[in-house]
Amino acid sequence: GKAYIDDIRLFKTSDAKALEIPEDNIPDKIISSNEAVTVNNSVINFEGNAVTLNDFRNNFEFGGNIRVWYADGTELKGEDFVGTGCVAKLMNGNVLKDSATVLLKGDITGDGNINAEDLVLLRKAIIGKTSLEGIFADAADLHADSRVNVLDLVAMKKFIMELDTSVRAVLGTPVLKADGSYNIPFEAVNFQ
Repeated sequence: GKAYIDDIRLFKTSDAKALEIPEDNIPDKIISSNEAVTVNNSVINFEGNAVTLNDFRNNFEFGGNIRVWYADGTELKGEDFVGTGCVAKLMNGNVLKDSATVLLKGDITGDGNINAEDLVLLRKAIIGKTSLEGIFADAADLHADSRVNVLDLVAMKKFIMELDTSVRAVLGTPVLKADGSYNIPFEAVNFQ
C-alpha cells in the first residue's frame, strides 16, 4: 500500500484510499488536573503570580497540547507569563479542540504579574478615571462580590504587601493595624 501525510497525521492507504483515520485521544475540552485551577464557561480561573507558560501547562491534562496567546495575538513562549485576557487553546496538531480565556485574580493589566501597576489601575477604576470591563473587571473583583470597589483595593494592597516588600518604595510605608490589615498611604503614588 501507499501512505501520505496530511498536516501531521499519517494515513494508511490501499490503492490511494484512506483505510482509517488514527484515533484522536485529545479531549474536546480543556481539563484541569489541579483542583486549584478551574475551567468553567470557557474561562480558566487560577491564582498565582508570575506563572510561566511551562508551569501553566502543568495544570492541565494534555497540557503539552495547549498553546496560549496574548490578547494582541502574540503567542506565548515557555518562560512568558500567563495573565488575564490570554487565550488558551487545546490543539490536536492544527485542529482546535477547545479554547478558554485566562482569568488570574488580581492581574488586571494582563501581564501575568500582580503588582503596583495593577493596584494603580484598580485605584483609577474605583475613582472613575478609567473603566475595567469583561474579564479584566472579573480579575479586579478580589472580594468576590461582583463589584469593583474599595474592598478589592484593600484585598489587593494586602496581597501585594505579603507578596513583595519592595512595593513599599512605591506605595509608602505601610502601617500595620490591630486587625492585621495594612493602612498604606497613597500620597507617594501619582494616579493621574
